[in-house]
Amino acid sequence: MTGRMTGESAEELLQTGLALHRAGKGDAAAECYRKILKTAPEHADANHLLGVVALQAERWDEAAELIETAIAGNDKSAPFHDHLGVVRRNQGDLLEAEAAHRRALALDPKTASAHNNLATTLRQAGRPEEARAAARRALAAAPNDPVIAANAGALFLETKAFAAAADAFGAAAALTPDHALTHEKHGVALLRARRPEEAAVAFRRTLECAPDHPHARRWLTEVLLTLERADEALEEISTHLAAHGDDETALILLGVSRWRAGDVDGAEAAYGQVLEEAPENTQALTGLAIIQASRGNTAEAVASYRRVLEIDPDHVDAYGNLAMLARDALTNTDAGHLAEMLGRKTLSDEQRASVAFALAHYLNQAGEHGAAFDWYRTGNMLREAHFQSAGRGFDAALHNALVDTRRHVFTKAFFDARQGFGSASERPVFIVGMPRSGTTLVEQILAAHPGVYGAGELRDMAVMALHRLPALTGGEAPYPECAGNVAAAGVAELADEYLSRLTVLAERAGAGNSVRIIDKMPFNYLHLGLVHLLAPNARIIHCRRDLRDVGLSCFTTNFADAHPWSTDLDDIASYINAYERMMAHWRDVLPGGIMTEIVYENLIADQEAESRRLIAFLGLDWDEACLAFHRSERVVLTASRAQVRQPIYAGSVGRWKSFAADLTPLLDGLENAAGG
Repeated sequence: MTGRMTGESAEELLQTGLALHRAGKGDAAAECYRKILKTAPEHADANHLLGVVALQAERWDEAAELIETAIAGNDKSAPFHDHLGVVRRNQGDLLEAEAAHRRALALDPKTASAHNNLATTLRQAGRPEEARAAARRALAAAPNDPVIAANAGALFLETKAFAAAADAFGAAAALTPDHALTHEKHGVALLRARRPEEAAVAFRRTLECAPDHPHARRWLTEVLLTLERADEALEEISTHLAAHGDDETALILLGVSRWRAGDVDGAEAAYGQVLEEAPENTQALTGLAIIQASRGNTAEAVASYRRVLEIDPDHVDAYGNLAMLARDALTNTDAGHLAEMLGRKTLSDEQRASVAFALAHYLNQAGEHGAAFDWYRTGNMLREAHFQSAGRGFDAALHNALVDTRRHVFTKAFFDARQGFGSASERPVFIVGMPRSGTTLVEQILAAHPGVYGAGELRDMAVMALHRLPALTGGEAPYPECAGNVAAAGVAELADEYLSRLTVLAERAGAGNSVRIIDKMPFNYLHLGLVHLLAPNARIIHCRRDLRDVGLSCFTTNFADAHPWSTDLDDIASYINAYERMMAHWRDVLPGGIMTEIVYENLIADQEAESRRLIAFLGLDWDEACLAFHRSERVVLTASRAQVRQPIYAGSVGRWKSFAADLTPLLDGLENAAGG
């Protein structure tokens, strides 16, 4: 302590002020500091602490003057410089703020608060990597400080270092187990880090700490939707709405939950409820447009998206969905606006990718294939940048190993040793294949039969494989290795779960009497070993198509935040080659009679013959409705929803030839180019 002192009374006043300050009584503390300064105006600690009171009250100029006076009296105090840095940052002088924090750290490199404050300043200066490094140093300096951990978590979350954010908020939550807000932030970070199971635990812990928390059930609903547990999501958001009935965000989530649970009418009603009170809510309008498009009401969907663009002319998803919806949905004016949007630095890579794909679709429909391909390439480069920044880029070697592991586990001997396992039901039908290979068309044809219900692309089998099966076997071995550890009773349990889910979906759609229920998730081709284990009598339809057309179609489809392999022609070729090896294995190990193949080009050439063959494969009598599949009013959710509302046409056969000059990496990389 420096400056003129008044003996014990100054020290007593300082300690009294500090006690009041720590108790949150800033005004009373300030009176103590001022009394000291009346007799010792250069008293460094009193000036500093009175400056901190002003800082906390956001009186920045006053705080700066007081703390500078303190530093004039004692320039060797790290906290003095650190707090001056906080003031300078709030005054907008980031350079001086950084310099002040660094002076503090030069005096005491282990000052956690200085590392923490430097991190905040660097973040505001647009230097996220340096900010994260400073936050890590703060955590290392004070590993048991929940405030430092929470601040670091917030910075990591804001700068999209989601794994680090989850770890930091996890540390803060462990140190403050009864603090609801920390558990909420932990859950958000886990959700962003793609750790939904753990996120659900964090949000439930939030609700244990604060049962009336205004946001936790909404977050929990999002997590449950991510986990494909739509019925649970519906229960949680309904509970929230019982207490917060006018919550627009929750009503939107109600619509999404109903939609995902198969209650399309209920989803439409939820969006309608929002629009009654807020007719310009673009989320509700977008949800409504998706429902209209899925029902084949293209003109209504286009009108809804146009309404969205009237409200928000830069709405990225509206442009992207319009481009996929109808050939003439985008105009020359739209194309000009999209080109202008691409130049904006304010859009994320993911958003710019969507804009690039919309522009590419417009040019492709105008017959400008070369220019269109350039924009498809740009869109995919932006998607790849998005995946790489999130640590989710495609690893061909890892994917090949994944396929090889399945081939190693699910052998003929594996199935021979498990005769009698699973359900004897013949109700499930699985349509598998590469995306864009005709799976939606095949489902639409079959679902036109009165005895067949098309449940769409269900993620249940993947959830069972990656989550339920390992949990059932104690979690010691991952999938697929754990499949060998499941007893007959466990297999029966999973089979009953899956069949019950199919029944619920069919009944909800008014198709409870369906003899066959289709699960049209193309990527179930990776899980046919589990499919056959659970339902050995289930029929499997493998859709094949010229792999050059498949590869092109995958490259020119914006899968948004999914399928990183589809961003690069070399990776697409590698992925398709692995898929071919996987399917060759299933042909070899699965018993005859349970799987058939349909070649897209053959279906286009002779729809009736191929359709009759498929219906016979399902063990059903022929119905003429299958030839008029495009008139069906059933909901279609996939990217092919526009095509399956039209009679069969040959326009997509051999489409790759229009882009052949740009497809060299794909064409050279495919081991079996024609495929089908």
